[in-house]
Amino acid sequence: MSPNEKNQTVLEIEAAIAAGGPIAAGQVRRWMKDRDMEAQGAVANLITYPPGSDKIDPPLDEDDFERFLPNYYELCLRLDPEGEWVDSRYGVAWHIVDWFLAVPRNDDVSEYQFVAFLRDWLVEVYQNGKEETRTAIVESVLARLFEEERWRVFFVGWQEDEELAEAYRAAVAVAEESRS
Repeated sequence: MSPNEKNQTVLEIEAAIAAGGPIAAGQVRRWMKDRDMEAQGAVANLITYPPGSDKIDPPLDEDDFERFLPNYYELCLRLDPEGEWVDSRYGVAWHIVDWFLAVPRNDDVSEYQFVAFLRDWLVEVYQNGKEETRTAIVESVLARLFEEERWRVFFVGWQEDEELAEAYRAAVAVAEESRS
């Protein structure tokens, strides 16, 4: 595909958004299977932000998000892609933080399970990532989260692993520096 040619999935998503009507959840799930990064970026944008996210009928369930977004976000963290729809490494880091910050401050077990899933996913991405990926996680995900004490406590288990403890300390240092 030449730089001027758009992926078919991207074209379909753009047309569905422009049409303004409902977008069938089954169609969105089919689009989620496209392995093209630009298409995945368009799907991520569609399912997470209005006006697209408001038009999906019926709404996607948590499993749909958990199957798609972590894989897309991980690829963005690792590859730092460029494009019209795709997120850069640091752009997706902001989305990951937003994911955590969207969790209300309450004792909802399902919310806790979801952020625990995210925390465990971040461990895997961090441990398997190259230096650029690790730096983005520390400086743009953890450091932003660690500006709130509740997230430092939530990630305190990282201090039990030598490799993760270093990342934890670095993120705390960056968070403290940004406070001053």
